[in-house]
Amino acid sequence: MKKIIKTVLILALVLIIGVGTFFVLNYGSNFGIYLRKPTPQEYVQQAIKFMDSQGIYSGEAEWKTVREETLQKSADIGSYEEAYPLLDDALKTVGGKHSKLLAPKGKEDDTTSAQTPEAELRSDGILMIHLPEFTGDSKAGDAYAKTVYDVIRENVNQIKGVILDLRGNTGGDMGPMVAAVSPLLEDGELMNFGIKGMLRPVTLEKGCVSGGGSTVTMEDPFKLTGIPVAILQDEQTASSGEATLLCFRGLDYTKTFGTATAGYCSCNNVIKLYDGASMLLTMGTDIGRTGEEFCEDPIEPDVASEEPESSAMKWILGDEADDEPIGPDIVCLVNLRGDETTAYLLADGTYMDRVDRRFTYNGTDAWFDENGVEWNEAVSPN
Repeated sequence: MKKIIKTVLILALVLIIGVGTFFVLNYGSNFGIYLRKPTPQEYVQQAIKFMDSQGIYSGEAEWKTVREETLQKSADIGSYEEAYPLLDDALKTVGGKHSKLLAPKGKEDDTTSAQTPEAELRSDGILMIHLPEFTGDSKAGDAYAKTVYDVIRENVNQIKGVILDLRGNTGGDMGPMVAAVSPLLEDGELMNFGIKGMLRPVTLEKGCVSGGGSTVTMEDPFKLTGIPVAILQDEQTASSGEATLLCFRGLDYTKTFGTATAGYCSCNNVIKLYDGASMLLTMGTDIGRTGEEFCEDPIEPDVASEEPESSAMKWILGDEADDEPIGPDIVCLVNLRGDETTAYLLADGTYMDRVDRRFTYNGTDAWFDENGVEWNEAVSPN
């Protein structure tokens, strides 16, 4: 009896090992598990499998052709490095312009970016926020979000409007970006990613941003919604910068100013390959709360402007639609330090002095320069 039990256990163990070996050999690469080093041809084949299952254009006829051409060309390569240009070209077909191959770290410049956002309250109650691109670890992401979040909290009772500058934000991790300005957004679904016919929402709940990039949770959540939020965009606003923009799109207290964005409105998956190279593969589209779907088309601004900050300021101050100048053509100005200058009215309703310093008139008795410093009309001595 003991021999029978021992035989059964041995057979069971052999079966388990055999099944496990079969699984690892056939599917292990999907989870980064390898029993042996793949050949360059197997390396390409494994990458193609990921493209087949996840690429946004994997069902298109063009991909079928490029797929076969890539496999054929890979027969002649002798290293992983030789596969890089083949895979990069294939990614552009199956994933579009937002997809690419990233060489292992150390074989190209490090793309890590941890630029610091900026937030400053002007004397007229307008909060100026600049959100740059961001890639980094969770600690850096929390610090990025907190930089802006804390300024909003500290000035919550003084803020009358917000100018959110997304110009030059080429993307990265949208989680910290949205968390930074989460007090300006209502809780709920902010936008969706459309992937293979399914909707995957980006949500904000009690200070927690999830579903888009890293999950980031802000402590002691609060709200400052309903005040005017002007968003500045340009041709370098891309990827997660565009996704952050879409989180505000459709809200009745927001308006966008500037030029069309870059047109990288899609969600990507980062897939590690055997040698440490990564495939940045586009899986789906960005869908705003309005139901508009974006992918490779730019997002147009609500107000096209070559001077978006000036246009945004006028909208927040409520004088956007004025047909006649609201101030004198020429005015002598003085600030609290006693500095004096002469400013001239421009066609767009703003003022400029002879050193190209810009001023915005509040419609009553004050002008504000680009740094938010208040100036008043100088009184001539009797």
